[in-house]
This record gives sequence, C-alpha cells and structure tokens, in this order.
Amino acid sequence: MGIFDIFKPKQIDLNQKFFKDPVIFTDEELAAINKNIQVFSDMGKASPEGKGEWFVSKRSKDGIIAQGLSYYVDDLIRQARFGNYSDYQSIQIIKKAISAKTKAFRIFPLPFFLFELGCMLKSIGDKSTRSVFRSFSESQERFKPDEIDLIFLNAMHCNIDSAKAEAQKEVG
Repeated sequence: MGIFDIFKPKQIDLNQKFFKDPVIFTDEELAAINKNIQVFSDMGKASPEGKGEWFVSKRSKDGIIAQGLSYYVDDLIRQARFGNYSDYQSIQIIKKAISAKTKAFRIFPLPFFLFELGCMLKSIGDKSTRSVFRSFSESQERFKPDEIDLIFLNAMHCNIDSAKAEAQKEVG
C-alpha cells in the first residue's frame, strides 16, 4: 500500500500537545480528502511510462489532507451562499464548514485557517469571532512558514496580507 492509497481510516491519532482526541472525519470529508489525495497520486503516475510513484513525508500528507478539507469547505460556503436554502439551512451548512476547517487546522495548523474560521463565524453571528481573529493575528505574527507551508499556502491562494488587514479591522 503506497503513501497515496485512498485514505481509509475515519480517525487520525494526533499526538499533539493540545489535541488529545483523534480527528474523526465524516463520509463527505473523507470523500473530499480522497479526491485531493487522488489528484496527487495521479500526478505521480504522469511519467511517460505511467509508472511514477511519489513518497511524501507525514507532514506533506497532512497538508494534502488539510487542503482537501479546505476545498470541501470552499464548496460548502458556495453552496450556503448561492444555493436555494433557508437561513437556517445555510447556517447549518456553514457550521459543517466550520467543523471541517477546524479539522484542517488541527491536522496542518496554518494560522490562515484561523482567519477563515473567523470569517465563517462572523457570517453566522458567533460571539467568538473577535477572539478567533485575534488568535489569527497573534499566530500569524509568530508564524515562520517553511517550504511545505508555502507550497500549501500558495496552492490554496491564501492572501495573508489581506487577511491580516481584515483581521485587524475586526479586532479594532
């Protein structure tokens, strides 16, 4: 079984300092993760002979998983904004997106994910919005991205400068 085999388990045991509980994915989240892993797997097979294989570090695979979840969140947000749903249904969709983005942050803790969480919380009128934007600002200030972080930040088109400015307005 290769590193890009379709992600089967519903749990990832994160032995991180702050998160003792495993991340449990919904079937929809797993489908989004598998889709993203498949994209990377297909790139590995794109050699002229069609036999290519890629091996990535655990951290890179975590980034691929978080990226898949982020794309899933983007789809949910579009669905909530442009679908023909009641306000209640749209809020439920956004709450689903918040859950998935939180999992992405737990797996691959990019401060930008906190900014996106703040935006989603703001859209449903959650009281913790300001503190999440503050956490983003503080985390981003200390954040020194390495090459792997930059690959995923660029692939997901994260505009850090714009996020910092918007977060600053929210915190006052």
